[in-house]
Amino acid sequence: MSEIDQFGLGETSVDEIEGAEQESRARRSGPIQAMRSAWANVNVWRVATIATMIAVALLFSWTRGPIEQFQISDPVKNGFVEPRDFAGIINKLESSVVTVFCDVSEEQASQGTAFAVNLESYTDKGITALMTNHHVIEDCINQGTLTIRNYDGKIFDAVLENYDAENDLALLSADVEMEYLDLADYPPSPGYWVMSFGSPEGVEGSIAIGNVLNITTDNEILITAALSLGNSGGPLVDNEGNVFGVSTAISTTELSQYNIVGSLDRFCAVILECDGKDYWDWN
Repeated sequence: MSEIDQFGLGETSVDEIEGAEQESRARRSGPIQAMRSAWANVNVWRVATIATMIAVALLFSWTRGPIEQFQISDPVKNGFVEPRDFAGIINKLESSVVTVFCDVSEEQASQGTAFAVNLESYTDKGITALMTNHHVIEDCINQGTLTIRNYDGKIFDAVLENYDAENDLALLSADVEMEYLDLADYPPSPGYWVMSFGSPEGVEGSIAIGNVLNITTDNEILITAALSLGNSGGPLVDNEGNVFGVSTAISTTELSQYNIVGSLDRFCAVILECDGKDYWDWN
């Protein structure tokens, strides 16, 4: 009798012992051992490496599209997109835009907006040239006093240098140094991003954002940006802060969904000396 039989296990053949050992090895190996064996295979590593490289290439391709689109959407080349440096434009406007007051008497006064432009050769009475609307200063052409107030709340006397009643423009000047706004060297197109800046109802530094709807044969830029009383004379700027025109009128009917800005082409009638009747080369 064998020792195994002494313990009540009965006799075991050699085949049974070998089968038990194989079953035991299979249990010990299990899925983990199978995984280790698979990763030990050189071909599997190659496949995994290739798959990783493909995944990285796809990720780069997917992200490069938006990056290239962002570069293409540079405001310098695309007037339809929003500004890259919105805060920078606002800071410049705050330094260049003023509130205009025309005081004739305690009962008769008007208020609007003006902005500094680089037109020193057109001014004789002050350091800084300022553009605004004719209707803002109309009552003070032969009477009353003109003053401006900057964003810091400082008040300065202003004088009338020239005006164009037909195109609703006026050129003022003041003895104060100010940063001037650049005039856009290209015309606006329908859909362009634009922003108005001014003092509606005397609330200085107010902005309104919209788009160009169209440009009329009367050199009017129709915009969706909101304008209110007091915005008159303020600048309409593009996505780089360059001036397209002067905010002039608001819609007066319930069906109207646009406001009116006098384009830079209007400057050439009286205010500026231009090559031809238009400021922009429409060709």
